[in-house]
Amino acid sequence: MADFIDFIAKEAGNREVGKKFIELLKKGDAAELKNFFDSNGYSDVSLDDCKKLIQNKQNIINSAETNLKDY
Repeated sequence: MADFIDFIAKEAGNREVGKKFIELLKKGDAAELKNFFDSNGYSDVSLDDCKKLIQNKQNIINSAETNLKDY
């Protein structure tokens, strides 16, 4: 079992997973985001967590586009 912190720690250098995560945030579907986490082994990320991530998606997307662009 793994949560969002585990996701960030493990997948920080994985561009493909990061791109998919950002795409799903932009889409705004919490259930689809939950499915993404579940299918990647992060089943401790709850649907409520996914809803919170989507509520704050613009901050996350902006951060990814400005701070992590060349990571």
